[in-house]
Amino acid sequence: MSRQPSRPKREYFQDAPFEPVAPRALKSLEEPNLGIRPPLFDNSPLQQPEATLKYVPSLPAVLSVVASPIERPGLHSPKPVSKSAPPETLQIPSETSLRPRPATPSETRPCVVCNDSKSIVDFPISTTDRCAHPVRTCLSCLKSWIASSMESKGWDKVTCSECDEKLDHEHMKMLAAPEVFARFDALSTRAVLSTLPDFRWCRAPGCTSGQIHTGSPSKNPIFRCTSCHFAYCVNHEREWHRGETCEQYDVRMALSKRSAKHIAEERASERTIRETTKKCPGQGCGASIEKNEGCDHMTCKACRWEFCWLCLAPFEPIRKKGNKEHKSDCKYYA
Repeated sequence: MSRQPSRPKREYFQDAPFEPVAPRALKSLEEPNLGIRPPLFDNSPLQQPEATLKYVPSLPAVLSVVASPIERPGLHSPKPVSKSAPPETLQIPSETSLRPRPATPSETRPCVVCNDSKSIVDFPISTTDRCAHPVRTCLSCLKSWIASSMESKGWDKVTCSECDEKLDHEHMKMLAAPEVFARFDALSTRAVLSTLPDFRWCRAPGCTSGQIHTGSPSKNPIFRCTSCHFAYCVNHEREWHRGETCEQYDVRMALSKRSAKHIAEERASERTIRETTKKCPGQGCGASIEKNEGCDHMTCKACRWEFCWLCLAPFEPIRKKGNKEHKSDCKYYA
């Protein structure tokens, strides 16, 4: 009789208490471990595989517990979970909600210049980024202030209407009237370009163009404007002297100055003669007579004619008939 192989002896394990995974996960959410994700699975070895499979819920049921972390109650504000309470939704603040509430047009503020009560949107947030005071001047008055300062102080000395902080290019662009900013921009640009050693402005009347002119004045004395094609001498700062070098021009101008000086001296002498001398009124004489001192009764040395120095009336009738023979506009007439 053949022997039957012995079967392994079946062992029985004592049932151990087991807590389902999903309820344990929900219970862990009630603990005040903020921001810590609770373990959903126990890493300890299972003693009863069959019992475990019996109590583990289906995969969709487990995923439903952790599918939406934002809707999990108690994640950011721990509190007991009520079975009847609906799940709370976590509200994440947006970037715009953290900013200060913008002013509404209904808010008003008095302007210290015009004294009108205007909407707060009619005031700039700040005149400059360096001003430490509240803005009390409305935009309209600020534009007028900038335009007036441009005329009285100069383009580079415009300041805030309420302090001494200067307005730079960006402030002028935002606050000044368009035509005022255009003038400011042109003047500031000219000032910057004028600091360049090789930059020159065109000298033609009405031309506002400029350009880089390289080379020394002795080697490259002619500036030709690329805008209006005007040519001028950089040595003499005037229109180019055609047909002459700079040396020839200097010689000609020196001679001209001498001639001009001589002519000026002659004209001055003639003017002095006219102011200090008079022509003798004697018939056929006309000699120049200069009065140095003495009375107004004059006698020409050339023809011995006697006359009044002031009115040129002959003195013989005056001697016989009196002062009524002076001309009526003379101070001696009586």
